[in-house]
Amino acid sequence: MVTIETVGVVIFDPKFEKVLLVKHLAKAEHESEKYGIPAGRLSDNETLAENAARELKEETGLETTVENLEKLPFTYEADIPRKDGSIKHFRLQTFLCNNFSGELKGNEENEPVWVKVSELTELNLLPNVQKVIEDALPKYHLN
Repeated sequence: MVTIETVGVVIFDPKFEKVLLVKHLAKAEHESEKYGIPAGRLSDNETLAENAARELKEETGLETTVENLEKLPFTYEADIPRKDGSIKHFRLQTFLCNNFSGELKGNEENEPVWVKVSELTELNLLPNVQKVIEDALPKYHLN
């Protein structure tokens, strides 16, 4: 099975102890009503951090700079069912976003939403999302 390389961004809202997720809608390749972090496939002509910043903007409308992205030392893998009935193998690398600007804006594939970290277990999450956020939390609290 081919591995699809992806990169994602974890953003916490310190005021409300929330994390930014994207809810996959009808036009997304992921199954509808599943939640994930802002993430997407790597592009060969960008660095990992540039990919992460681009995916964040495409999926949420928020902007950040490479300097505001901190690479987290974790890699996640999962076999994820797609709408077309196939199962694809994904490898995800993540960044913690320390500063961003803009307003949340979804698109035809994704709806960005702030979710209380304490309520993650109530959502239909993509594989590894809970673990990604749990791994990022201690790092976030050190900043």
